Amino acid sequence: MTGVQTCALPICKGDEAAAEAVLASVPEGLADEAFVEGPSYYRRLRMYRGELAPEDLLAPDKGSQVIHDVETIYATQGYGVGNWYLYNGETDRARAVFDQILQGRSRFAFGYIAAELDLREMAEG
Repeated sequence: MTGVQTCALPICKGDEAAAEAVLASVPEGLADEAFVEGPSYYRRLRMYRGELAPEDLLAPDKGSQVIHDVETIYATQGYGVGNWYLYNGETDRARAVFDQILQGRSRFAFGYIAAELDLREMAEG
């Protein structure tokens, strides 16, 4: 199964052909330094393409980033992984990742806010 099959990209959710097109348009082999805001979203795209395993994103490395701390990186990358699990029906794994994100201090990171919302929706059924 490729990352495209899950199509966690909001613009093409459920449309595998659109997901393939989006992921194919993203350049390969970019260095972390190529991203002003850091490479976390690029790493998520690489996971969707099958170049990285979800677990690779759950052990973030700050690397050369100066903008974000490791907890913000985890919230961003972790949310992508949790969303991946949720979309693929692995609810327990998704919940565990979202819970871990909420243990961090990056309360204003998109991944933190999205994890809160997803956990609330999961609890409500």
